[in-house]
Amino acid sequence: MIFDQFNLAGKVAVVVGGTGGIGEALSLGLAEAGADVVSTSRNSAKVADISNKIKALGRNTFEIQTDATSEKDIRTLSEKSLEFYGKIDILVNGAGVNIRKNVVQMTYNDWATVLKTNLDSVFLSSKYFSKNMIERKYGKILNIGSLTSVVAMSNSCAYAASKGGVVQLTKALAVELSKYNINVNAVLPGYFSTEMTEPIMQNSVTYNRIIERTPMNRIGTVDELIGTAIFLTSDASKFITGETLAVDGGFLSFGVDLALK
Repeated sequence: MIFDQFNLAGKVAVVVGGTGGIGEALSLGLAEAGADVVSTSRNSAKVADISNKIKALGRNTFEIQTDATSEKDIRTLSEKSLEFYGKIDILVNGAGVNIRKNVVQMTYNDWATVLKTNLDSVFLSSKYFSKNMIERKYGKILNIGSLTSVVAMSNSCAYAASKGGVVQLTKALAVELSKYNINVNAVLPGYFSTEMTEPIMQNSVTYNRIIERTPMNRIGTVDELIGTAIFLTSDASKFITGETLAVDGGFLSFGVDLALK
């Protein structure tokens, strides 16, 4: 049946940056869809928490703390995952950070921190995890972009540069890896209520501007990203690669609404 293509039973997924906000939601969503999932980040307490939640869903997992900006850590994550599971079917690159400063205030260290976390980590994970996928001629890589992958916003030059890079890296990897039956796509989340966006959501002026700019007239909940992630990491999307899919309530489609009220 057609719905069997969405079933992730028997698949193994690794979610980098998977212990909070969007990453946690995707980790648990993939597990609910049938995949065994290892979800990791730098926070050992959060790694333990998400691992327990995955186990509670009846899936196999193990705990490993990982700094997504460290090549050594990513290489170790790859090796330990293959040792534990014997294969990797799905890689989700979800590590992310934002430092909200204008270009004058932003230091080079700020810039480097954002680029290393948001973009370098995608390169490193894709480099090490794609090896097994190439050998098996099967794999799904899902990268997490942003609205700023497409449009510019104030006080986000490093974030926009990193997330724009994620989209271009997604396309480059898709072209390079397609001959090995590896799909590489990206999801672009709109505004969701997470720890990263909390400062924005607490500013009533900014929050109201976001709502006005979003045709669906609300922000999203992280569970509304799960269906997209399952689609792009399942066999239901096996002829889709190099694409970006916005889950944003229509934010990127909106220009100026001139309809008479």
